[in-house]
Formats: sequence, C-alpha cells, structure tokens
Amino acid sequence: MQFGLLGWHNPFGRFPAYVIPVGRLDGKLVAVYPSGKKRADEISENAVYTHFTPEQLKSFQGFDYLEERLFAFDEHKVTRFSVRTEAQFFTKLLQDPEFCKDFAEMRESLQRVADGLVASH
Repeated sequence: MQFGLLGWHNPFGRFPAYVIPVGRLDGKLVAVYPSGKKRADEISENAVYTHFTPEQLKSFQGFDYLEERLFAFDEHKVTRFSVRTEAQFFTKLLQDPEFCKDFAEMRESLQRVADGLVASH
C-alpha cells in the first residue's frame, strides 16, 4: 500500500494546530486520523482540504502516514514529526509561553497529549 501525500485538513479552523494528512492510498482519497489503529479513512473526492504546492511536497517526500504526523503553525508553515517523538515535539512547543497564547484550548490539548504520552512510556 503506497501513500501519496497531497495536503492537509485543519479540523480546528485556527492555527497553530495539529492537522490531518490527506492523500491517496491505493488510488483512493483518504484522510489519516490519529488513532491507535493507524488507519486511513476514505473521503469524498469532493472533500475540501488545503493542497500542498509542488515545492512544499518536495519537503514531504517519503512521508510515512503510519509513522508521521503533521502540525501547522499557519496556512503556509506545516511540519512533520514522528509519532515516536510526539511527546517531545509538543513539550518543546509548550516550553515557549508565547506559543498558542491566544488559543488556550489547543495549548491545553497539546499538554494533555504530551502528558499522556509521557505517562504511557
């Protein structure tokens, strides 16, 4: 099963935020949600999502939908991180008191995820 990343969807509608990778898996348009099952859900071909530019896609070459996730700082700055280092990634972001200062719900959510991941290891 080969996955081709095309873009992302921001279910929060604000930034910064964890975003959902969107791409093609075995010819089907899918969204990759963070679940314990690491599965991709087929979505409508008419689904609305943010498409990466060809230049952006170069930096996501080899994106592994089972082992990586996406985080968007704004509409133009999206980064990838490993599920193995998710707690460290969020903890580093949260060390900056200015990070998400106007989006307390996201800050709290990332803190819960980071705390939960650290506790489970």
